Amino acid sequence: MFSGSCQKPRGYVTPIPPLFSIAYHQCRWNYNDEQDVAQFEHFHSESDLSAQVNENFDVYDIPMDVIWLDIEHTDGKKYFTWDPHKFAHAKEMIDGVAAKGRKMVTIIDPHIKRDDSYPIYKDAKDLGLYVKKSDGTTDFEGHCWPGSSAYLDFLNPETRKYWAAQFAFDRYVGSTPQLFTWNDMNEPSLHNMYGFLQHSSTFQGQLDRTGGKDRPFILTRSGFVGTQRTAAIWTGDNTAEWSHLAIAAPMLLSLSVSGVPFVGADVGGFFGNPDEQLLTRWYQAAAFQPFFRAHAHIDTKRREPWLFSKETLAAIRQAIRRRYALLPYWYALFREHALTGAPPMRPIWYEFPNEEKHFEQEKVGKEFAVILLPLLFALFQAWMVGNALLVHPVVEKDTFNVNVDLPFGEDKDPLTFYVALDRDGHAKGSVYLDDGATHDYKNGAFVSTEVEYKTESATESVIYGQPTSDSGKYETEAWIERIVVRGLDRTPTNVSIIRASDPTVKLEFSYDRDKRTLVIRKPLVSITQSYKIILTF
Repeated sequence: MFSGSCQKPRGYVTPIPPLFSIAYHQCRWNYNDEQDVAQFEHFHSESDLSAQVNENFDVYDIPMDVIWLDIEHTDGKKYFTWDPHKFAHAKEMIDGVAAKGRKMVTIIDPHIKRDDSYPIYKDAKDLGLYVKKSDGTTDFEGHCWPGSSAYLDFLNPETRKYWAAQFAFDRYVGSTPQLFTWNDMNEPSLHNMYGFLQHSSTFQGQLDRTGGKDRPFILTRSGFVGTQRTAAIWTGDNTAEWSHLAIAAPMLLSLSVSGVPFVGADVGGFFGNPDEQLLTRWYQAAAFQPFFRAHAHIDTKRREPWLFSKETLAAIRQAIRRRYALLPYWYALFREHALTGAPPMRPIWYEFPNEEKHFEQEKVGKEFAVILLPLLFALFQAWMVGNALLVHPVVEKDTFNVNVDLPFGEDKDPLTFYVALDRDGHAKGSVYLDDGATHDYKNGAFVSTEVEYKTESATESVIYGQPTSDSGKYETEAWIERIVVRGLDRTPTNVSIIRASDPTVKLEFSYDRDKRTLVIRKPLVSITQSYKIILTF
C-alpha cells in the first residue's frame, strides 16, 4: 500500500486538481455536432430533444461542469483537428459553454493517422518520432480508429517535447484555456510506461499553454507508477449491468489505496442501455466517488437525464446536487491527499483498522498481505469519503434497503458536513479554499481552517475555529451562515460567539430533541477568522 506516510513526499501524490474536475461531467461517444452541444452565435438549426446539452442542464436545473467530445469531433480521426462540417466553429462553441461557467474536454489518442496531408503525421515522420519495427528504421504500422496508424515513441524525449507543443493555442486551432484533454487507447499490451509518458506530456502541454498559470486536467485509461501526479484514471469500458455497478467500488478502492486517488467508472455503463432503476442507482453511487462522469457508447440510446421519467429525472438531479453540496468537502480531501497521501475515497478499514471484519489478511512468511475485500459482499460495497462520511449505495436490482454496518458504534450523520459528534462529545474537521483554478496555492494563496468541537465541562462546550499553522493568504468572502451539530443529547441555554478582541455576541439557535440536532444561526464569521462559539448548558 502506497498511501499515507509512504506517499508523503510531494512528488508522489496528486496535486490539488482544478475544482471543476471533481464536479459532474457529461460525456458520450459522440455528441453529434456543435448544435448538439450548445447554443452560440453560429447556432442555426433545429435539433431533437437531446440537443443543446449545455442549455438543457440549466432548463432542468441540474448542475454540470464539463461536456466531453469523443473521436467523432475530429476531421477523419486526426487528433488536434475538428470536423469541418459538424464542428466548424469550435472556439465559439467552447466559448458558449464557458459562458455558463463550464469547461469542455476532447479526446486525443496516441495513434496518428498515416496521411501525408496531415501535418502532425508528416512532421513526426520527418523528425523520426514514431515507434520503429525491429529493424530500428521502419516506422511501425498499426490499425486503430483512423485506419492505418503510426504510434509516437514517447520514450523519446524529443517526442514528448513535440507532443506537449501541440497543445499551444496557435497549434491546436480552436482550443481555448477552457478545453482539457482525454488520453484514451494508450495501453499497449506491454510497457505501460507508454501511457504514462503520453499523458505526462499532455500535462506538460497544458501547463505550458498558459505559462504555468492554470492547473491541467487530463483523464487517462493507462498509466504506470507516478500516473497519479498528472492524470485522473477511469476503469475503462464497462457495461450497463448490475454486476458492473457492483464491481466499480472495489476497483476504485484498490486504486485509491495504491496511491491513485482521482478515479471513477463510467456512470450507467459504457456498453448497453441501462434501465431507469440501474441508471438511478449508478448516479447515486458515483456521486460519492472521486471522478464523476456519465459516458456511453455511440450505439446506445441517448441518456441525458431529462430523457427519462419524471421520477428518474428527479432522482438523478438529487444525486448530482448532493455531489455539489459536498464539493467543498471533496476539495478539502484532495488537499489533504496532496499533503499526506490519504485517499479521498477510503476502505472502511483505512479509518477503522481495529474493525477486522472489514478486511481479510493472509500471512505470507513473516509479513502480512492485506487483501482489500472482505468475504461478505455487503461489506466491500461500503466505503468512507474522508474520515467523516460513510457511503453504502444500493447495487442490486429491486433492492430498496441495505443493512449498514457502522464501525464507530453509533449514528454519525455528517451529510450536512458541519459537526457530527462522536460518543465522547468531540468532533474535528477542516475547511480548505483557494481559487480552484491556478497554481497560486503553491505560493500561499489559500486558506485552511480547522474546526473542533470540545466538551469542556458538564456545563460548557466550545466550538473552536482557527486557521491552521500552514494556512496562507487568500482573500475570500466566504463566511459561515450556520453550524449544525448532530449527536447532541441536550439543549443549551445560551450560545454565544467570541471573535478575536470583539465583545461576546449571543447567537440564535434551535434544538430538535428527536433528531439530537442543534442549529446555530448566522455566526457571521469568515472562514479566515479565529473564533470561539460557547455553548452553555
